[in-house]
Amino acid sequence: TIFPEGVTGPAKRFRDRYQIQSWRVGFAELAIRYGATVVPVAIIGAEESWPLLGKLGTHMFGAPYLPIPASPFPLPARLHLHYGAPIELGYPPAAADDPDAVTEAAATVRGALEDELAVALAFRTGVFR
Repeated sequence: TIFPEGVTGPAKRFRDRYQIQSWRVGFAELAIRYGATVVPVAIIGAEESWPLLGKLGTHMFGAPYLPIPASPFPLPARLHLHYGAPIELGYPPAAADDPDAVTEAAATVRGALEDELAVALAFRTGVFR
């Protein structure tokens, strides 16, 4: 399992939930190099379960920031996992060394994930049910 957003995903503001943040392309390089199929997964509910009030930009304990949660306990949000169609990137392994091919492959997966998020959010009936 790879989360291409890295720490920017869980560190975003509540109003930015379900908007994909900065996107790393290393997963696409690995998928191309090893001929792996990529399956985009939309996780719905996690961003409401423990919203951030703020964050301290410290590197204590090796963490990129210290979260300040809006609640001392996670909220009872339901988690929904929506699996998208598997994506065969279709590049030869040598394309893993081509930055343009890797960026294009990562953009393809990002588009598929954004589509999956939109569908998953449309099916959701509420945050806590």
